[in-house]
Amino acid sequence: MAPLPMDSDIFDVILLMCAYRDTSDEPHVAKPSNEDLIKLCHNMLKDPEHGSVYLLARKDDKIIGFASLCWSCSYKPYFGRQAILSDIYVSPNALGLDIAGLLLKQAYEEQVCQHTNIHSIIW
Repeated sequence: MAPLPMDSDIFDVILLMCAYRDTSDEPHVAKPSNEDLIKLCHNMLKDPEHGSVYLLARKDDKIIGFASLCWSCSYKPYFGRQAILSDIYVSPNALGLDIAGLLLKQAYEEQVCQHTNIHSIIW
């Protein structure tokens, strides 16, 4: 697992985001164009503090999943800043390896435990 994408990851991240977009049949999942996904990935890499964090799961140096966290402030269940799990996706060839669970654990450890002003992760 690596906490944040690097410039060298951009092609693999874009491919994974395209797979997420193309395989989702849930009505709330946006269907951005390839060009919009490329812009998003480039912006994410240029400014990792832009309001959300992408965590990546790797196996044999290949990106096989991602989780996206963004921030909010809430009064319930705790007052203060919360991390919201916006998206999570695992490549179909990595299903059954508990990658989603590892991404959630990493999200907790990387974002909640290391930032004292974040009180919870919700999804």
